[in-house]
Amino acid sequence: GLIIVNLANVDVIGHIEDKNAVVRAVRCVDRVLGEIVEAVRREKATHLVTSDHGTVEEWLYPDGTVNTGHTANPVPFILADFSEGNPAPVRLKKNGELADVAPTILELLEIPKPSEMTGQSLLLGRRKKGVPGKKVVLLILDGWGMREEARGNLIREAGTPVFDGLWGSFPGALLESSGEAVGMPPGAVGNSEAGHLHIGAGRRVLLDRVRIDKAVADGGFFENDE
Repeated sequence: GLIIVNLANVDVIGHIEDKNAVVRAVRCVDRVLGEIVEAVRREKATHLVTSDHGTVEEWLYPDGTVNTGHTANPVPFILADFSEGNPAPVRLKKNGELADVAPTILELLEIPKPSEMTGQSLLLGRRKKGVPGKKVVLLILDGWGMREEARGNLIREAGTPVFDGLWGSFPGALLESSGEAVGMPPGAVGNSEAGHLHIGAGRRVLLDRVRIDKAVADGGFFENDE
């Protein structure tokens, strides 16, 4: 009932100082996104598009030097529901975090959310129940962040007609993918490990250094004999 696809091109190529290669990677991912969309449409499945963190949408530091690292920008979440042959009307919360992805998928598949998952479904309102043979395809555009500013934004510079069409035609949300939303210190940029972990976990999983800081702050650290 669930297929998960990860396109790593933008993240991997975004870590090298080769602008032309990065632009080609973005265009390649956008083209393949279109192929996957059409396959999902033919199969009458529900298509979810998101990312684990940002990278090349902020490829320059303020001083103009190249930033080959990750970013703290939000990432997209798009829901294109082809499950009944035509896009069904769906409403989404406008904002969330990566831990909300798994609860959303569970609601789409009509699977109860376990108590361990503290993330919340992004769906608004009650959906039609009992759609037979429900299938969901989750596509992760690795390293694809959202940023309005054009300067240093290689996603905008590359031109992404398929993604832009989806973003403009279907319900979408912006998800926090850095800092405390993915169990990291405030202001820390996102990364693949934390991003993918939170997409699947459906809850915030604290980085060890954050757990230690919290334990010191609340006194629990000093009660640990080990």
